[in-house]
Amino acid sequence: MGTAAPDALLAALRAQHARRRRLLDHGARHVGWKIGGRIAEIDAVTGGNPAIGYLTSATVFEDGAALDTVNGRRLRAETELVIQVADPRRPCGVVGVAIELVDVARPPCEMEEIVAANVFHRAAVLGRARCGALPPGACARLWVDGELRELAPATTDVPATIAHVGGLLAALGERLRAGDLILAGSLTHVPVPEGGAITAEIDGVGQVQATVNAPAIRV
Repeated sequence: MGTAAPDALLAALRAQHARRRRLLDHGARHVGWKIGGRIAEIDAVTGGNPAIGYLTSATVFEDGAALDTVNGRRLRAETELVIQVADPRRPCGVVGVAIELVDVARPPCEMEEIVAANVFHRAAVLGRARCGALPPGACARLWVDGELRELAPATTDVPATIAHVGGLLAALGERLRAGDLILAGSLTHVPVPEGGAITAEIDGVGQVQATVNAPAIRV
């Protein structure tokens, strides 16, 4: 993170932000941003640096939500650290836990299309708990229907994540604001069955739950 963004990525982000602006113009509320990393099509352009996406009230839900309209061809649930920006002038914030639902089906197959379409994002469910820092040695977990499906170390670099998002936004003429939320990238990545009950947890941070009631689209 932290190097200058390639022109191709910035062009794709401008197209993405035009879609975000249309949502805001039609009544959605700004919530924050998301990291979109470890995606081959993006890594090939950026050398491994992640892109960003946006969060609005159109796709952000509270803990315990029943998601009746979220579907996809290859729907995945991710445990993510959520960062709440405390002071946009400094890389600091408080943290919580979130579930992000993404649809990783191709197409879209090109970096520009993936970024413009908000980097696979379909929904986010935010836990209520917040703590001052990610505890050393913390692990992230994700359960589906009560079965532990994936466990991984929670190694998110909070200051670097805030700085990376802020840098890309500055290149687009945008900025981080106090209170903005950032989904800091996937820690787990698990297929979602039809009607699946999902629980995500990060040690020392919190837990969040959601149910995906909409059937996955099969093509």
